[in-house]
Amino acid sequence: MSKVIAVAGYGPGISHGVARAFGKNGFKVALLARNAAKLEGYVQELRREGIEAAAFPVDLHDLSQLEKTFSAINSTLGPVTVLHWNVYTHVLKPVLEQTPEELTTQYQGLAAFVRAVQLAVPQLEGQAKAAILVTGGGFSQSDIEGVQQFVAMVNANTAASISAAKHNLVANLRHSLQPKGIRVAEVMVTQVVKGTAFDNGPGGLEAGAIAELFWKQYSDDDAALQFCVKI
Repeated sequence: MSKVIAVAGYGPGISHGVARAFGKNGFKVALLARNAAKLEGYVQELRREGIEAAAFPVDLHDLSQLEKTFSAINSTLGPVTVLHWNVYTHVLKPVLEQTPEELTTQYQGLAAFVRAVQLAVPQLEGQAKAAILVTGGGFSQSDIEGVQQFVAMVNANTAASISAAKHNLVANLRHSLQPKGIRVAEVMVTQVVKGTAFDNGPGGLEAGAIAELFWKQYSDDDAALQFCVKI
């Protein structure tokens, strides 16, 4: 049976790199994001590289849409073998000035991650080398004073708290899902990634290098012993 990776929060940076890395290793790729036209463009690009891919337009913050999406992936490509969660939502505004709607929208992303895992697990169970891979952020490093000073300066308080909560969830899920044979790992990105919305000049990380780390976390049993790798 062919393996399938569902890449949630698809865009031109890390997620596209992950799709290419796994696709070139025989995976079918399910692309999940809101913009159907953009997704179709990425599907065509991947197909030109010989990678089987399909688009699944979805608002990943709308929990009611997720069940239908995972069912559609299973029907179209087959059961998910790897879930890559690359969803990121932020409001750069002082946390004490954010509206209830802004707060709800951001923290909804955390609930969506949990719901996606709940829906993915029945498809992952029983498959060889099933995994949940998560893109983490350096803002989650609450024990590093300089990081949190920067977070406060750029008004990324909610983004940092959500990132930290997600990091803890990954650590917990690693132990919860290990008996089911499901690997859980995170790559914590601590710098700007080239080609993304945050790229405003020279420097930064190549998305391909991050994607290769994800592939190593998935394919290398020794690497997987360290559930979180920073880059």
